[in-house]
Amino acid sequence: MRNSLIVVFQRLAILATLVSPAAVAQGTVQPLGDLPGGLGASCFGMSADGSVIVGFSYYIAPGGLLASHAVVWTQATGMQAVFDGGLDYTSAAFAVSADGLFIGGWHALTITEEKAFIWSAAGGEMQLATRSGVMALSGDGTIGAGYVVHGRGEPPRASIWVDGNQTFIDSPNVIQPGSEARGISADGTVVVGVAMFSPTTASRGFRWSEATGMQNLGGPNFTDPTNDAYAATPDGSVIVGWVGPAPGGTDPTQPARWTQATGWQLLGNLPGGSGGGIAYAVSSDGNTVVGTSNGKAFIWRQDRGLEDLATVAGAPGWTFSGASAISADGKTILVAGSDGVGIAGPCLVRLPCFSVSNVPDVSTCLDGSASFTVVPTGSGPFTYSWRMNTNPIDPATNPTAATATLVLNNLSSVDAGSYDCVVSDACGSVTSNAAMLSVCDLVADLNCDAAVDLTDLATQLAHYGQSNVPRNDGDLNGDGIVDLTDLAAMLAIYGAACP
Repeated sequence: MRNSLIVVFQRLAILATLVSPAAVAQGTVQPLGDLPGGLGASCFGMSADGSVIVGFSYYIAPGGLLASHAVVWTQATGMQAVFDGGLDYTSAAFAVSADGLFIGGWHALTITEEKAFIWSAAGGEMQLATRSGVMALSGDGTIGAGYVVHGRGEPPRASIWVDGNQTFIDSPNVIQPGSEARGISADGTVVVGVAMFSPTTASRGFRWSEATGMQNLGGPNFTDPTNDAYAATPDGSVIVGWVGPAPGGTDPTQPARWTQATGWQLLGNLPGGSGGGIAYAVSSDGNTVVGTSNGKAFIWRQDRGLEDLATVAGAPGWTFSGASAISADGKTILVAGSDGVGIAGPCLVRLPCFSVSNVPDVSTCLDGSASFTVVPTGSGPFTYSWRMNTNPIDPATNPTAATATLVLNNLSSVDAGSYDCVVSDACGSVTSNAAMLSVCDLVADLNCDAAVDLTDLATQLAHYGQSNVPRNDGDLNGDGIVDLTDLAAMLAIYGAACP
């Protein structure tokens, strides 16, 4: 199962050059680089605040074999090998504790079976069982979760290590020819992963605790769709992974989110592409999920649904093929990315501090009114600065230019153009989309329907001869009376319409 997981992320790195996003409010993308002389890095684990990243870097080992070094990245150090080169034939890091102090994975000192490890700068390496790997760590790094292959040729078994002591967590009352732990709660009491609950059925996700044992997250009769669990929130209440077709089915896998109350909730797939989707990581509150879908990195948010991460991040020129980890606050995401001109590999995507709603276009008529509203999503407090054709509107002239809703009155053709809003808070600024204002400049369009027709003529005739009436009652030249001059102006453009 470890090899299959590695293959998944190798494919993510390859696919990173294939997608082209559209840009909106800009986030930032930071390439993480590689070891000197490395043949390409892949990264999977992230600390709670997004400051420590772990993974591995390929190199050619003695004898010409492809091997890897476990790596750790921080802003201060860049990409570094976890182990000294002389003591590392091949290794990979998959997990990091919430505080970034402990790293877990597997390590082989020579060309032999790998051993699970938990490492820290303070304590060095603690090697665990042979033919094993740590795939997840508790918040403080003292408990590891992963797999152990009990003997050569045997399937892996889900395991945990507490202070270095290993325990199988597969339940003794069910047949399990293979299982692997992939995620763990902050206190180490909840473990999630995948298991084969019988020799003749497909895999099912599991949730384990000491009180409940290994619970099958699928149906008890195995006629329901296959599923898999990759990660859990710090309290273990929300699990993410994928749900596939029912036995015999051919539907693509879908990213999915599980709670005790709802069971598996399908998150859908991005349009286009192929390959289905997998959810790999979840924020601490369970409301933001990331992964891969049809060859693209996705982000799912409770209030917005599934979206292309490249679009949400708004990073021009960058493409993301998959997301493997997310910070506790849901704002920093680890992706496989490419800028299309030479940079490809693991990157950190930092989302805009907040997002703003789409502002729709507006059409109105001469002397009419229009309003534009922007709704930010975030903690605030926010300030607003509306612009016309990218030029700021002076709040002294129009006080609504400094509010969430811009109001424009007595409009004419000179007011037509694009309007956007720069929304700011202590974290930064986001500019909304540019909405278009169209003003139908037909003086005889009395009912503001963008055409001079029988309705307008009837309105004017109904007020013919009257004084002190507004333009939209028929006084087209503004001389205070609806007379023959106004009627002639009406008939001169009768039948005209705005686009």
